[in-house]
Amino acid sequence: MDIVKFKFHGDELEGVREVSGVWFPLRPMCRALGLQPNPQSTKLKSQPWATAPLLRAVGEDGKKRQMLCLDRRTLLMWLATIDANRVAEAVRPKLIVYQLEISDVIERVFGGGTRSTPAPSPESSPATLAVAFSTALTEVLPALFEQLDRRIQAAIERMDQRIETALDARARSLTFTIGRQRARTQILSRLRLISERRAVACHESVRRHRGIVDAELRAHLEFFGSGPAWANLPESRLPKAIQELDRMAVESERLLCAVDRARATPQQPLFKH
Repeated sequence: MDIVKFKFHGDELEGVREVSGVWFPLRPMCRALGLQPNPQSTKLKSQPWATAPLLRAVGEDGKKRQMLCLDRRTLLMWLATIDANRVAEAVRPKLIVYQLEISDVIERVFGGGTRSTPAPSPESSPATLAVAFSTALTEVLPALFEQLDRRIQAAIERMDQRIETALDARARSLTFTIGRQRARTQILSRLRLISERRAVACHESVRRHRGIVDAELRAHLEFFGSGPAWANLPESRLPKAIQELDRMAVESERLLCAVDRARATPQQPLFKH
């Protein structure tokens, strides 16, 4: 393990060179940018794109101790996710410089060469800053897209599962029917009562009104058939059928009562003698 210190815009930073690569302690970076290390450490540990192991580095007191370190990609990603509008105004220019130029400095210090065109300063035009910032994000965008793709895939899988569950429930409700026994006790008995009331009120045959009431109920439920088809009524439609039968029963009872009252009322003569 080799600890390499380097200067960056007046700040002393360090990198830990190991066989696995170069790692950058988080705490010195936070100190330079006026950020609290612990919240940033918690934030990084919760991100799937972050590679942040504990390695031995030099602390503020000059002693070596275990510190959270970031590889180059994670460092650039972390800097890109910090909103410059949410940091202290005095630190904002430095944060922008870090976001734009830290990649070039790392290349010079730890290998990889330097860019032929230097990164623009914060005083550059907005268009130039946008181009430079896009260039700095080149290394971290693949990880962002990978994370986004995983989340989209997970959301699609959850939606597929919900749709499949809903379709299964719908299929079960359509598959299970009420059967002959429940058709007799909950459908046909009510149809018979309603038909008898209407027939009495209208002085017509029960059979005629039985067909009329049956057709009205089938049209309301959009359940068409004849004869014993009520036994094939889906379980899911039974509550609606009972509700409509109850309404028809009340209506037929009112009709019958009205006819009885009319019959009980004596007829008034048309002319008085």
